[in-house]
Amino acid sequence: GAALRTQTQGVTDDEILVVVLASDLDGLRARGFNLAPKLTIENLMKRWRGLSEKVGPINGRRLVFEPVVWDPLDTTTFDRACTEAVLDKKPFLVVNGSGYRASSIACITAENDTPMFAGDPVYGELQEASGKNLVSLGVPSEASGEVAADVARKTGLVPRGAKIGILSGNEPAIKASGDALEARLRKHGYDVVEKVEVNTLAGDPSASAREASTAVSTFKSAGVDTVFTTLQFT
Repeated sequence: GAALRTQTQGVTDDEILVVVLASDLDGLRARGFNLAPKLTIENLMKRWRGLSEKVGPINGRRLVFEPVVWDPLDTTTFDRACTEAVLDKKPFLVVNGSGYRASSIACITAENDTPMFAGDPVYGELQEASGKNLVSLGVPSEASGEVAADVARKTGLVPRGAKIGILSGNEPAIKASGDALEARLRKHGYDVVEKVEVNTLAGDPSASAREASTAVSTFKSAGVDTVFTTLQFT
């Protein structure tokens, strides 16, 4: 009863606290980035609060959503956002639609034992470490790589004699997908002659793009005629 409710983090007699992790849109705009006028943290929060209004109270408690942001130009702020979200806010639940770095999720779910819903894919090691604290709405990273290889074989999209190159990254979720793709392609008898992992951990899209461009020369030198990529280009 009442004793149990008071012991549950983020839950009071009247409210359930949910932290929303989001990219610092307002901060980017303040630094001169040309973002759409409606693309603001406040408008993002309106969506979550609107969901709360549709659902209504849960066991007599209203859902309260509070934002915690990370700076997309500073990779150190992912862990900083974790600290603010779970240690300062002490929520019942953390949610993220997309964009929060998968390798920093363990700070929330495993290291600080806080439940989280994530919209992006996660990799197997993270899911295992997080256990029931992590629910991802995305396809597991390894599964996406394996399915891509399976589709290539089943549809004949990639010729058997193809010289395959894989463009991947060193961020754990991206790397897991690339490694699974490579292993499944080899299992199906394909010749993977080169795999390039660009530095996606640095959080510098321009640098990653330059490394990806450099990979073209590497692939050409290896005789690659078919390229798979596990990177997201935005």
